[in-house]
Amino acid sequence: MRTTDLWIQEYDLGNVDETVQRDYMGNNNGSFNVFVMNSQLYVELRLDVTNRSEDELSETIAHELALHGSDVSKYVEAYRENKNNPVKASEVIERMMSQDPHGDKDHADLENNNLSNIGVVNYLNTMKKMGLNPIKQVKE
Repeated sequence: MRTTDLWIQEYDLGNVDETVQRDYMGNNNGSFNVFVMNSQLYVELRLDVTNRSEDELSETIAHELALHGSDVSKYVEAYRENKNNPVKASEVIERMMSQDPHGDKDHADLENNNLSNIGVVNYLNTMKKMGLNPIKQVKE
């Protein structure tokens, strides 16, 4: 029997100045990351929700999860293949993430409407289903 733990951890930075916000999020509206810590696989989605409309947040979530997260199954499979060796599992995931750590390939494929990238297809379909216009030239 397979079990999966999912939890959402919210960090409220409160009324912090812009320097603290930039230290946490950079100049990004969102980010997507996969890593191993304490022998567990983590999929992390960070969102800057400060002064953002529902549509803006929806676009950022679609961008991070549909565009960048479409290949998360590859990370899960790599982790499962190596989970008995946590050091190796961590190294494999880090190596995979380091191939395009900022999603530049996904961003370029989105800008060029490259439908051979499943992330682009998923992002465009998600935006269409939400009734929102895709944003193709914003680097998240």
